[in-house]
Amino acid sequence: MATRLAQCCLLLLLCFCSPAAAVVAPAAAMSSRKAVDRLPGFSGPLPFSLETGYVAVGEARFFYYFIQSERSPEEDPVLLWLTGGPGCSAFSGLVYEIGPFFFDFHGYKGGLPTLLYKADSWTKVSNVIFVDSPPGTGFSYATTAQGFKSSDTIVVHQLYAFLQKWFDDHPQFSSNPLYISGDSYSGIIIPTLTMEIAKGIESSDKRRLNLKGYIAGNPLTDAPHDHNSRFPFLHGMGIIDDELYEIARKSCMGEYNNPLNSQCANSVQAIWDCIRDVNDVHILEPRCEEEGSPISDNLASQDRRSKLLESAVWSICRNATYVLSKIWANDEGVRESLGIHKVR
Repeated sequence: MATRLAQCCLLLLLCFCSPAAAVVAPAAAMSSRKAVDRLPGFSGPLPFSLETGYVAVGEARFFYYFIQSERSPEEDPVLLWLTGGPGCSAFSGLVYEIGPFFFDFHGYKGGLPTLLYKADSWTKVSNVIFVDSPPGTGFSYATTAQGFKSSDTIVVHQLYAFLQKWFDDHPQFSSNPLYISGDSYSGIIIPTLTMEIAKGIESSDKRRLNLKGYIAGNPLTDAPHDHNSRFPFLHGMGIIDDELYEIARKSCMGEYNNPLNSQCANSVQAIWDCIRDVNDVHILEPRCEEEGSPISDNLASQDRRSKLLESAVWSICRNATYVLSKIWANDEGVRESLGIHKVR
């Protein structure tokens, strides 16, 4: 998984949301499931088992992609994958992180993007549920405006109910080891949801989940702690030298965000000056010139920005590939294949 200094999810183009006050037709209000063997943009039948669907939790309708393990689905663990944000679609995990798809960005010439198979997916050895959370993220929605109101606590309770209902609909996986997993902002949700499930097990909940643990990738934990940890990380990676780091460490005493004295402030500024050209999303890649460049400063609209991203000019930036997800997910044929509910 990519090393990141920034803890917030940057996949902004993946945060495609439902209308804030959407009302759904009665036929679309209940839970649903659909087996998907082909997808627009992918050549031939899918080389794995994909199911999409909705699980109703109160006024919320959580959309998910479920991919069975390509090894031994009846025995391999089940992972619930939560993307960060909050508000980034699980599709980012499916295509840009641990899932079995990726877009053919360099071969893109317009129209519907091409999806390719990624052989090193986590779904090679595990069953993965990718869920759009909270409501309003990706293809998840709510049946009333009130249903879109959310918080970390609300989401935890909703996801616990989601899992219970999902396993009710998939009893063949109820004995598989269960791991709560995800990245970025979901570092706030993952341990709390895991604890909620553990409490349910201890209280002899009738829906007994076979919880084994959790996995958190580049997680947000506590903002002040995470921000302060950037400096020892930069030093440990050899990006700032020993002398500069030692001055900052001794004068700041671990508090780099709000310098306690002038020496600390000066050393922190020297570090920022030193790393201004470092890509804080992935330190091993060149800095993306998307922000702060003459080109981006002159962009007048999101449409112009999207057109620029679609060109090969920005192929050096991984952010450039994110626009393809927006094009793909907004295609009516794609939505029909995925079984997306229509809202009005």
